[in-house]
Amino acid sequence: MNYATHTPASNEHRTPLPRCHLLFNGLGAGNIGDEAMFAGFCAIFEMAPGSTVEVFDANAPIVCTLPGEYAYITWTDESACDRAIREAELILLVGDTPVSELHGIHWPLLPIGARIRRAIDLGKQVDAVAVGVDHLRDPQARRVFAERYAAIRSWTTRSGDCRRALRDLGVDEARIAVAADLAWVCPTGEAQDHRPFPSDSRPAIAVNIVGEDWAHDRERTLTTASALDDVSRQGDAQIVFVCNETRAGDTFDLEMSRRVAAHMRTGPAVIEARYVSPAEQIALIRRCCAVLSQRYHLGLMGVLAGRPVALFSRGHKLRQLIGDLGAPDIGPHDAPIAGRIVAGAMRLLHEHESILRSQQAARSRLTERVRRNASRFL
Repeated sequence: MNYATHTPASNEHRTPLPRCHLLFNGLGAGNIGDEAMFAGFCAIFEMAPGSTVEVFDANAPIVCTLPGEYAYITWTDESACDRAIREAELILLVGDTPVSELHGIHWPLLPIGARIRRAIDLGKQVDAVAVGVDHLRDPQARRVFAERYAAIRSWTTRSGDCRRALRDLGVDEARIAVAADLAWVCPTGEAQDHRPFPSDSRPAIAVNIVGEDWAHDRERTLTTASALDDVSRQGDAQIVFVCNETRAGDTFDLEMSRRVAAHMRTGPAVIEARYVSPAEQIALIRRCCAVLSQRYHLGLMGVLAGRPVALFSRGHKLRQLIGDLGAPDIGPHDAPIAGRIVAGAMRLLHEHESILRSQQAARSRLTERVRRNASRFL
């Protein structure tokens, strides 16, 4: 992987920041979306040399590809993180959706909240930059927010709905500004993807599906497989499964893709789940004619690749992205509706140009908004 393509050509349009420490929010754990947000952050901001960033594992190969002027610390190394927090002038929580109860309170709400609370206990203020905030309904989740997140000094959010969620949680409106996802300004560069790609003569449709809590739901698997076979037949296209979360395991993208593909009859392909740069992932998507995604950032990168995108309504942030892009909503992720999947995919193929124009206009609006507002309080 080569992050050289992620480095801005000059510092002219970047906001200078003092020595910073970035709290852990998923970087380096295996999800290419986290790298896309960090690359976008580095395209907008220029942190002082010596700034520190918490990552999943500081010894992992992925870290060697990140900007070399910063130091990377394993987020569970408490003494090293504490030292970095004390030495930093600015403590930031950057990107992702730390305020969410989609999978209960145990990730990400509690552990990320613990990192925030630790920084505050060490006498530091914390600012949140371009983060996602879901509406919290569970009383226990709301209590965790009050104890660990409410003291954050300022918030720039992914969307207006995130701002409404914060207001519902009692955050003063004066401390909130609406930005957008940092991945909208991730440099796409001229990278090439070298993973094997099917040589089928049919156009390819990129499909991303997620396992998680419903990984072994046989009915869901069969319904999804049947619907994608119908898409392939009606569109005379090959289904190509693309993973954005690259970790191994039953609940992640690769195993779910393999399970669905095993029940299909139209010759789908499953692309290797390699931890590549966002620019390389975008290069892969450009080899496809359209994108169906259950993950936010695979859908977003489809737009960056210049392809029309349809999305499953998986959680608050996917519903927000559907609204932002005017993307076809192909239904719930955990109870798939075959007709909606097929209809959404056919719209991408039959209304390709109009959907593409609309989504590229949305891309321009969101790019401008994150550039204008992400630094509002810094």
